[in-house]
Amino acid sequence: IGRFNIDEFVKSQRTPFCHSGESRNPVYSNSYQASELRFSPEYDLDLFHEAQLAALLQKGVTGDPTILPAEKVFSMLTIDGARAVGLAERVGSLEVGKQADLAVIDFDSANLTPSYDLYSHFIYAIAASNVRHVMIDGKMVMQDRQLLTLDEGEVKSQVRQIAEKVRLI
Repeated sequence: IGRFNIDEFVKSQRTPFCHSGESRNPVYSNSYQASELRFSPEYDLDLFHEAQLAALLQKGVTGDPTILPAEKVFSMLTIDGARAVGLAERVGSLEVGKQADLAVIDFDSANLTPSYDLYSHFIYAIAASNVRHVMIDGKMVMQDRQLLTLDEGEVKSQVRQIAEKVRLI
Protein backbone atom coordinates (compact mmCIF):
# COMPACT_ATOMS: atom_id res chain seq x y z
CA ILE A 1 0.00 0.00 0.00
CA GLY A 2 1.39 3.39 -0.96
CA ARG A 3 1.70 6.38 1.32
CA PHE A 4 -1.11 8.88 1.58
CA ASN A 5 -1.78 12.20 3.22
CA ILE A 6 -4.31 11.61 6.00
CA ASP A 7 -5.46 15.25 5.70
CA GLU A 8 -6.90 14.42 2.30
CA PHE A 9 -8.95 11.49 3.61
CA VAL A 10 -10.05 12.27 7.17
CA LYS A 11 -12.94 14.68 7.30
CA SER A 12 -16.00 15.19 9.44
CA GLN A 13 -19.33 16.85 8.96
CA ARG A 14 -21.59 17.47 11.93
CA THR A 15 -24.78 19.26 12.76
CA PRO A 16 -24.86 19.58 16.55
CA PHE A 17 -28.62 20.18 16.77
CA CYS A 18 -29.51 17.10 14.70
CA HIS A 19 -26.90 14.85 16.26
CA SER A 20 -27.56 15.98 19.86
CA GLY A 21 -30.68 13.82 20.03
CA GLU A 22 -28.93 10.67 18.88
CA SER A 23 -28.23 7.89 21.36
CA ARG A 24 -24.51 7.89 20.60
CA ASN A 25 -22.18 10.24 22.39
CA PRO A 26 -21.37 13.51 20.67
CA VAL A 27 -17.89 13.93 19.25
CA TYR A 28 -15.81 15.89 21.73
CA SER A 29 -14.18 18.97 20.34
CA ASN A 30 -10.86 18.26 22.04
CA SER A 31 -10.57 15.17 19.86
CA TYR A 32 -10.92 17.43 16.82
CA GLN A 33 -8.32 19.83 18.12
CA ALA A 34 -5.87 17.20 19.36
CA SER A 35 -5.86 15.28 16.10
CA GLU A 36 -6.45 18.31 13.88
CA LEU A 37 -9.31 16.55 12.13
CA ARG A 38 -11.15 18.81 9.76
CA PHE A 39 -14.70 19.78 10.59
CA SER A 40 -17.42 21.01 8.28
CA PRO A 41 -20.87 21.99 9.50
CA GLU A 42 -23.91 20.93 7.52
CA TYR A 43 -25.63 24.04 6.19
CA ASP A 44 -29.24 22.86 6.18
CA LEU A 45 -30.25 24.64 9.38
CA ASP A 46 -29.75 28.02 11.04
CA LEU A 47 -25.97 28.33 10.82
CA PHE A 48 -25.77 30.80 13.71
CA HIS A 49 -27.78 28.54 16.01
CA GLU A 50 -25.72 25.52 14.96
CA ALA A 51 -22.47 27.34 15.75
CA GLN A 52 -23.72 28.35 19.19
CA LEU A 53 -24.96 24.85 19.93
CA ALA A 54 -21.67 23.29 18.78
CA ALA A 55 -19.72 25.44 21.22
CA LEU A 56 -22.14 25.06 24.14
CA LEU A 57 -22.60 21.29 23.76
CA GLN A 58 -18.87 20.70 23.98
CA LYS A 59 -18.59 22.85 27.08
CA GLY A 60 -21.46 21.00 28.73
CA VAL A 61 -20.30 17.52 27.74
CA THR A 62 -16.69 18.03 28.80
CA GLY A 63 -17.34 20.36 31.75
CA ASP A 64 -14.54 22.55 30.39
CA PRO A 65 -15.67 26.14 29.72
CA THR A 66 -12.49 26.84 27.74
CA ILE A 67 -12.96 24.08 25.20
CA LEU A 68 -13.83 25.06 21.65
CA PRO A 69 -13.37 28.84 21.90
CA ALA A 70 -15.51 31.12 19.74
CA GLU A 71 -12.61 31.95 17.40
CA LYS A 72 -12.13 28.22 16.67
CA VAL A 73 -15.86 27.76 15.98
CA PHE A 74 -15.74 30.71 13.58
CA SER A 75 -12.78 29.11 11.83
CA MET A 76 -14.70 25.83 11.61
CA LEU A 77 -17.54 27.67 9.88
CA THR A 78 -15.25 29.32 7.35
CA ILE A 79 -11.81 28.15 6.27
CA ASP A 80 -11.81 24.85 8.21
CA GLY A 81 -15.17 23.94 6.68
CA ALA A 82 -13.84 24.77 3.22
CA ARG A 83 -10.77 22.61 3.85
CA ALA A 84 -12.95 19.73 5.04
CA VAL A 85 -14.78 19.60 1.73
CA GLY A 86 -11.71 20.30 -0.39
CA LEU A 87 -12.67 23.84 -1.43
CA ALA A 88 -10.20 25.97 0.53
CA GLU A 89 -8.57 27.22 -2.67
CA ARG A 90 -11.92 28.66 -3.84
CA VAL A 91 -13.87 29.59 -0.69
CA GLY A 92 -13.59 29.85 3.10
CA SER A 93 -11.79 33.16 3.44
CA LEU A 94 -12.01 36.63 1.96
CA GLU A 95 -9.12 36.79 -0.51
CA VAL A 96 -8.60 38.18 -3.98
CA GLY A 97 -9.60 35.55 -6.53
CA LYS A 98 -11.85 33.53 -4.21
CA GLN A 99 -15.62 33.32 -4.52
CA ALA A 100 -17.27 35.70 -2.09
CA ASP A 101 -20.36 34.83 -0.10
CA LEU A 102 -21.11 37.54 2.44
CA ALA A 103 -23.71 38.14 5.11
CA VAL A 104 -23.94 41.71 6.40
CA ILE A 105 -24.95 41.71 10.05
CA ASP A 106 -26.91 44.54 11.66
CA PHE A 107 -24.84 45.17 14.79
CA ASP A 108 -27.20 47.95 15.86
CA SER A 109 -29.78 45.36 16.93
CA ALA A 110 -30.69 45.20 20.63
CA ASN A 111 -29.41 41.63 21.01
CA LEU A 112 -26.00 42.70 19.67
CA THR A 113 -25.52 45.75 21.87
CA PRO A 114 -22.93 46.16 23.33
CA SER A 115 -20.26 44.16 21.52
CA TYR A 116 -16.97 43.40 23.27
CA ASP A 117 -15.51 40.47 21.34
CA LEU A 118 -16.53 39.93 17.72
CA TYR A 119 -15.86 36.18 17.68
CA SER A 120 -17.85 35.56 20.87
CA HIS A 121 -20.61 37.83 19.62
CA PHE A 122 -20.73 36.01 16.30
CA ILE A 123 -21.00 32.60 17.96
CA TYR A 124 -23.17 33.35 21.00
CA ALA A 125 -25.32 36.40 20.18
CA ILE A 126 -26.04 36.70 16.44
CA ALA A 127 -29.30 35.27 15.15
CA ALA A 128 -30.49 34.75 11.58
CA SER A 129 -32.78 37.75 12.08
CA ASN A 130 -29.68 39.98 12.40
CA VAL A 131 -28.70 39.34 8.77
CA ARG A 132 -29.47 42.46 6.73
CA HIS A 133 -27.90 41.72 3.32
CA VAL A 134 -26.59 38.54 1.65
CA MET A 135 -24.29 38.24 -1.34
CA ILE A 136 -23.57 34.87 -2.98
CA ASP A 137 -20.65 34.58 -5.37
CA GLY A 138 -20.63 38.34 -5.75
CA LYS A 139 -24.38 38.63 -6.50
CA MET A 140 -26.73 40.38 -4.06
CA VAL A 141 -29.55 37.95 -3.21
CA MET A 142 -31.01 39.69 -0.15
CA GLN A 143 -31.03 43.42 0.53
CA ASP A 144 -32.57 45.07 3.58
CA ARG A 145 -33.94 41.63 4.53
CA GLN A 146 -35.84 41.33 1.24
CA LEU A 147 -35.13 38.40 -1.09
CA LEU A 148 -34.17 39.60 -4.56
CA THR A 149 -33.92 36.33 -6.49
CA LEU A 150 -36.85 34.33 -5.09
CA ASP A 151 -40.54 34.97 -4.54
CA GLU A 152 -40.77 34.23 -0.82
CA GLY A 153 -44.55 33.73 -0.94
CA GLU A 154 -44.24 31.23 -3.80
CA VAL A 155 -41.45 29.33 -2.03
CA LYS A 156 -43.52 29.10 1.17
CA SER A 157 -46.53 27.88 -0.82
CA GLN A 158 -44.46 25.17 -2.51
CA VAL A 159 -42.95 24.08 0.80
CA ARG A 160 -46.41 23.81 2.36
CA GLN A 161 -47.57 21.65 -0.57
CA ILE A 162 -44.54 19.38 -0.22
CA ALA A 163 -45.01 19.18 3.54
CA GLU A 164 -48.63 18.12 3.07
CA LYS A 165 -47.57 15.32 0.71
CA VAL A 166 -44.89 14.18 3.14
CA ARG A 167 -47.38 14.24 6.02
CA LEU A 168 -49.66 11.89 4.09
CA ILE A 169 -46.93 9.28 3.58
